[in-house]
Amino acid sequence: MKKVLLISFGNCFGGIEKIQEEIKNNISNDYSVDILRPKDLNTDREGLINKIKYHFRLSEYLKNNKYDIVHINSSAYLTSFEIVMICKKRKIKKIITHSHDIPKYNLIKRILKSLTCFIYVKNVNNILAVSEKTIDSLVTKKYRNKATVVENGININKYKYNDRIRKELRDKYNLNDKKVYGTVGRFVRAKNHLFLIDLFYEIQKKQDNAFLVIVGEGFRKNMYIDRITELGINDKVLIINYQDNIYNMLDCYIMPSISEGFGISLVEAETNGLICFCTNTIPKESRISAHVFSLDDNKEELANRIIKTKDNNSRKDAYKRINLDIKTMIKKIEKIYK
Repeated sequence: MKKVLLISFGNCFGGIEKIQEEIKNNISNDYSVDILRPKDLNTDREGLINKIKYHFRLSEYLKNNKYDIVHINSSAYLTSFEIVMICKKRKIKKIITHSHDIPKYNLIKRILKSLTCFIYVKNVNNILAVSEKTIDSLVTKKYRNKATVVENGININKYKYNDRIRKELRDKYNLNDKKVYGTVGRFVRAKNHLFLIDLFYEIQKKQDNAFLVIVGEGFRKNMYIDRITELGINDKVLIINYQDNIYNMLDCYIMPSISEGFGISLVEAETNGLICFCTNTIPKESRISAHVFSLDDNKEELANRIIKTKDNNSRKDAYKRINLDIKTMIKKIEKIYK
C-alpha cells in the first residue's frame, strides 16, 4: 500500500479541502491517504514568521512520516515551489502539484517564476490544473505542455434535490414563506461577498419575502456582518457553516466571485437544480446547466433580472445532466499516482 499526503494551505473548510476529503474517502485500497493543513502543524501561513514556522515544521513532519507520494494543492507558485524543494530534500519519490485557482502575481513574483520555472518543472513528477485557465498559475508558457487538466468532480448523490430535506431545513430556519437566495464560499476577498450583500439589499427592496443565506467561514466574516448591519437587513440574512444538503433549501444560487479556478459550488448548485447567477470569471468547465446566467455590475438592474427569471427547471432530474462525477476524477488521480 502506498502512502499519500495531500497538502493544502487553508485552515477554513473550502472547495480544495472538500476535494481532498473526497479523494481520501473514495480512493482505492491501494493507497493510504493523509491530509495536512497548516493547523495540523499548529500554525498558519499568514505573515512571514508563520511562513517560516510552517516551512521548518513541514520539513520535520516529512522527515518523521514517510510518504511515497506528496500531492500539493496550491495555486501560489512560490508556495508550491517551496514545498517541492522541501519534498526533494526529504527524498519523496513522487511529487505532484495541483493548481485550483488563478492568483494575481506582482512583477517581482512573475520575474521569480520566470527565472525558476525550469527548476520547478525538473523536480515535479506531475503538474495538474482544474481547468485550462489555471495552468498558468504554476508554469510559464514555455512549460504549459507539462501540465494536465483534471477537472474537479463531486459526489453527485450528495447534491441531488430532495423535497424532504428542503422541508426540514426550511422549517428549521423558518423560511417556508421566503424566496431564498444563497451562496457557498469561504469569507475571503475572492468570493466577493460584499457585492452579494449589496445586490441582495437591492433585491429585498423589490421583493418583500426575499431572504439571503450565506454558507461559509473565515477571517473576513465580521466585516460582512458589519455591512449587513449597516444596511439594516440583519433579519433577512442568515450566516451558517457548510453542510452538503444546504442547496435544497435555496431557490436561487448566486456566485459573484472575483476569481475561481473551477467553481465547485456552482456544480453542486447545478446538480441540485437551482437557477444560478455567476460572474464570467467562473471557468466554462463548471457551467453545465442551461440555467446558469451571468452577473453584471449594475446591481439595481441585476436585481430586477434575478427576480424576473422564471424557474422552468425540474430540480429532481437536474443531476442526470451532470457529468463531473467524483469517481471519474479519482480514477484519473489514481492513474497519475501509478
